[in-house]
Amino acid sequence: MLLTEHQEQYDRRHEPPGTRPTAEEFTLVRDSVVLRNMQIMVERSLEEIGLSSHLLKKLYTAVTQLVLNRISTDLYALQREMKKRSIKLTNDEQADNVLYFRFVCRGYEDRFGIMREALRAEMSLRLGAMVTELLSELKQKAN
Repeated sequence: MLLTEHQEQYDRRHEPPGTRPTAEEFTLVRDSVVLRNMQIMVERSLEEIGLSSHLLKKLYTAVTQLVLNRISTDLYALQREMKKRSIKLTNDEQADNVLYFRFVCRGYEDRFGIMREALRAEMSLRLGAMVTELLSELKQKAN
């Protein structure tokens, strides 16, 4: 008799090597790239706010910290899911406005490329959605 986790590990060991990742696993790789870059961008923004002498510095810092916490939570959950599915992601190279990443998924190795403009657009959309969600949560708490 095997525990569920052990059964999954046993099944993975006997899976044929090099099986192509599913669409959902490719989505996990893309989301990981987007969230990592969002985290870097928001951390830099937080540092810049800390150095400024803006009138609403405390407000901007608090909101930015909330966004950073949400990104970190999402990224942690995503990394756990990737580990569970045996997906590893590493930086590869940058060429002509394209960022390349190597990933290994159950023995299948490939490169994932994303254009900087597409990455920025995706980050902007997610950041906007995240801020909207945080604002609605704060409004609910206030009522």
